Amino acid sequence: MGCIAFNTTVFFNPANEQLKTTFNLPKDSEVNASLTTLAGTVITENLSNRTLMSKGTSTINCTTDQLPTGVYIMTIQTEFGTQHHRLLLTH
Repeated sequence: MGCIAFNTTVFFNPANEQLKTTFNLPKDSEVNASLTTLAGTVITENLSNRTLMSKGTSTINCTTDQLPTGVYIMTIQTEFGTQHHRLLLTH
């Protein structure tokens, strides 16, 4: 199993009203970002609002103030691999 060739940072964690995901792509790539519950229910798909993102640093912002307090999983998928981040939402 190889290592993932892109870096992802998700903050604020715990989140209150806003969630910001920043990642660095080594080259242009299709990106799919989603937010799911621990039970696997998809809350939001394709948070990136576009599928092709440019090489370098990209940011996805997500408003979480309408979601109930709880634990969620942020998933970022690219051709370089998939990363999952566990998030705590508080209000």
